[in-house]
Amino acid sequence: MESVKRTSFDNFIMTAVKKFGWTEQRIKDELRKQYNSYDPKQEQVYLHHLQLLKDEEFAEEPEEKARREKLAEEQYGPKICPICGALTTPNLGWYDKFSHIPGWTCNAVGIRHFLWWKINNIKRLRGEPILYPETHPILEHDDNRADTQASA
Repeated sequence: MESVKRTSFDNFIMTAVKKFGWTEQRIKDELRKQYNSYDPKQEQVYLHHLQLLKDEEFAEEPEEKARREKLAEEQYGPKICPICGALTTPNLGWYDKFSHIPGWTCNAVGIRHFLWWKINNIKRLRGEPILYPETHPILEHDDNRADTQASA
């Protein structure tokens, strides 16, 4: 029987699974939210980050956690870019004072996807077809998007 070589990343994930009791997928997802790539020299930083998340998990009741996540999305914009589906980062410099929509930056492309999304919203309000396809539309715009595409 052939043995499977484990990478240092695989070993780190298995260590974290044992330490925190989470699934491999959850640990990978939590790390992807915060870090772009894996560096074996940063394992202690990753473990510290996961420990903080674990501590928060025990400290909060489920209702409080849900309320806090909803509030964060209202204040800081979507977690996922509606154009490409990548994670986003709040960008308070682009807070729209007229429509009170929080600004954000797409982690994959940058501010361009926020600006495209804003143009699409203006087109929706005018009843015109959107210019930039949205692979992950934000739920509040689903009805408008369907109406706009049906009339095109």
